[in-house]
Amino acid sequence: MNMNSRKPFPMRLWVSRGLGALALAAGTVVAQPAFAASTAHITLYVTGAPSTAWVEVEWQNPVDSSWQVVTGWQGDLDYTDSGVAYKQWAVDQRDYGTGPFRWVVCVKKGGAVMATSQTFKLPTDSAANLVMTLNAATTSPVASTGAKPAATPAAASATPMTLSSWTKNEGFDAKGEAIARITMMIAPISPQAFVGVQYKDAEGVWQDVTGWQTGITINEKGVGVVQWAVCKRCFGNGPMRWIIYGAQGGAVVGVSPEFNLPTDVGVNFVMHLTNK
Repeated sequence: MNMNSRKPFPMRLWVSRGLGALALAAGTVVAQPAFAASTAHITLYVTGAPSTAWVEVEWQNPVDSSWQVVTGWQGDLDYTDSGVAYKQWAVDQRDYGTGPFRWVVCVKKGGAVMATSQTFKLPTDSAANLVMTLNAATTSPVASTGAKPAATPAAASATPMTLSSWTKNEGFDAKGEAIARITMMIAPISPQAFVGVQYKDAEGVWQDVTGWQTGITINEKGVGVVQWAVCKRCFGNGPMRWIIYGAQGGAVVGVSPEFNLPTDVGVNFVMHLTNK
């Protein structure tokens, strides 16, 4: 299946039959979008996103593990009658059970990524609606649950190697948005590498920042790049660190030195890492 050449059929149909409800992390109960029972759907609810936010669904290419945008599954956020942001797509029956996919929320079309979802496969039942919720402000160093996540196998038995680095602050045009950015650049690195951001909790344990994990992008110079947008209420938070895996679910390649998030709008904190 070549998802780049396919255009999954988009449908966002509201009808007045029984209203479902979903309790979001913010504690708001909202009416769910309704849909034809003969068609499977995927639905993303989003909290903490600006009005300019842009949402995409990506699929992972099995050949090189790169993430590709699914043609036709991108757009601005829609809103329920009670003002909760969401995006919903209908799933063609031919695509049932395929994957992996993920949701991506950007500050705006073509802008910095604010959050990504866990990977998932498309529903297998025509009556199914696969619902996920993302907090686009998960630039906030808060784990998704109170429980500590299981350690990565490579990290469980040894302290990961801290990679050599140098940093600089660069300015960018935030275009009226109250955001900053953090950027990691690393070389040499495999295109299969997977990157996350972690924060150190009060007990000194490193926790994943929810939504700040993604496959790496290799630029034209062969350098691996990952970038995240930082909301204003998270400015100055830390300590944080980048963590690099050989592949999603694979061994840890190394971690960056600790850093704090930027403190000013329009600042891009760039960390260059050397993988020797």
